[in-house]
Amino acid sequence: MPNKPTNLSEVSFDTRDADIFRIEDTKTKILTTQNYFFPKLEFLVRESLNLVQEVYDQNPYDVMTIVARPRPRPDTKLNSDFSEVYLGIAGKRIPGRNIHLRNRNGKIKSFHVTGFLVYRIGLTGSIQVVLKNYGFGGVTPYNKKY
Repeated sequence: MPNKPTNLSEVSFDTRDADIFRIEDTKTKILTTQNYFFPKLEFLVRESLNLVQEVYDQNPYDVMTIVARPRPRPDTKLNSDFSEVYLGIAGKRIPGRNIHLRNRNGKIKSFHVTGFLVYRIGLTGSIQVVLKNYGFGGVTPYNKKY
């Protein structure tokens, strides 16, 4: 496991990092991506949030939470391979503020809708900054409540 970075000059990525995504065993790939990428991405997120606090004089941890992929539950029986790694922030859930949609079979599905900002590393090993201002899976604030 790499050492946790202490300054920005210690955070680097290169094309060889993409080799991690070629690991065949899904559980091994998940553990390797977490151990290799998460310390670097955690540093970037922490530095970003410190800058937000400095510039806006607001504590972003009051309204935001950390999001990460992959982050399987410890007791999971089936590990999913998302072929990406990300770490960032999203709005905290507010009870009673979900959007409710009726699916094809008539059951009501509840969605937590928020924006998120993540540092993402994909199959090519490139790093991206991804900002989604609303929703997961295409849910928008214009959906009706049922």
